[in-house]
Amino acid sequence: MSLKMKIWTLSLLWITIVCTATLATDSLTIRIILAVVLIGVTIHILLIKTAKKDTVMFSNRLNKQN
Repeated sequence: MSLKMKIWTLSLLWITIVCTATLATDSLTIRIILAVVLIGVTIHILLIKTAKKDTVMFSNRLNKQN
């Protein structure tokens, strides 16, 4: 996963879950569950090895050939 993809994914994740927790529910239990999921997924994405630019470019070329 490229750095750009990680930033995009985490930004979208945080915006979506924070909006959901503040606007869509009044339940403290649901907000806590959303916070736990948010933290867990964030840690998971951060632990995924960041691809080097060369690797991403090579992977894109392979996908275009198939």
